[in-house]
Amino acid sequence: MAVATTARWLLLLAVVSAAAASGKHERWRVGGQVVEKERRRVVAESEAGSVSAVDVADAAGTAYRLHFITMDPGALFLPVQLHADMVFYVHSGRGKVTSIEEESSEQSSLEVERGDVYNFEQGSILYIQSYPNASRQRLRIYAIFTSEGINADDPSKPKVEAYSSVSNLVKGFETDVLRLGFGVKPEVVEAIKSAKTPPPIIAYNPEEEEERARKEQEKQRRREKEEEERARRREEEEREREEEEERRREEEEGGGGRGDEPEREEEGGDKPPYRLSKKLKKRYHARAGVFSRSG
Repeated sequence: MAVATTARWLLLLAVVSAAAASGKHERWRVGGQVVEKERRRVVAESEAGSVSAVDVADAAGTAYRLHFITMDPGALFLPVQLHADMVFYVHSGRGKVTSIEEESSEQSSLEVERGDVYNFEQGSILYIQSYPNASRQRLRIYAIFTSEGINADDPSKPKVEAYSSVSNLVKGFETDVLRLGFGVKPEVVEAIKSAKTPPPIIAYNPEEEEERARKEQEKQRRREKEEEERARRREEEEREREEEEERRREEEEGGGGRGDEPEREEEGGDKPPYRLSKKLKKRYHARAGVFSRSG
């Protein structure tokens, strides 16, 4: 379990002593009694932050790998698994570190700020989130790693890394192992393994993500409402067309329900209020002729 303390000088003392001792061993000598900033190698770099590293040793020859993690406000250091014990010091900024120990399935979160010191054991999985702030202050973490692999490594040509991306670890498994482990089809596993690996540090702001999700939901609701309105209008238009056709059929077949009455003109107008069908006209004229002869 991670142990926290605000005694920042403990870590600073370790860093200074390790860097100062590097000059006593030829294989760790990198330019005098201290490690120059220019000697750092870039481990990762993106628009949201960067990670640089350098190797040092103490008087006994024990090797340490130093990582300098810099994260912009609202950035996320993606999950990694530690291959070495880790102690880190928060130099500036604020954020949250979430971890899962190797022999535990429970995760724990730590709020971190300037001056905090924490340690995690080899095998732990962790990720880091930097909090947004008005001053745009970056979260800077100085981490020290040590393990047998790192101790046996050549600092000029490092072969053992302090940690590995979880996504890379997943891709390292055989397809059959992942297929059986996840219970999915081979093509799904191939899609996972062939997916592009994201940079270690990415831009991430929960509030912006929530706002973006909320706007997307509103957009979706508007689209659904508009579609419902269009469907309702189509139904109304279809119903009106059917009613109009029904009226026309009635007029053609039965004279619009007026019986055998002749055409009449409205007062002050030329057009009759209704018209008879041809069939009824013939019947009407025939009757009119009978009436005229009998008269």
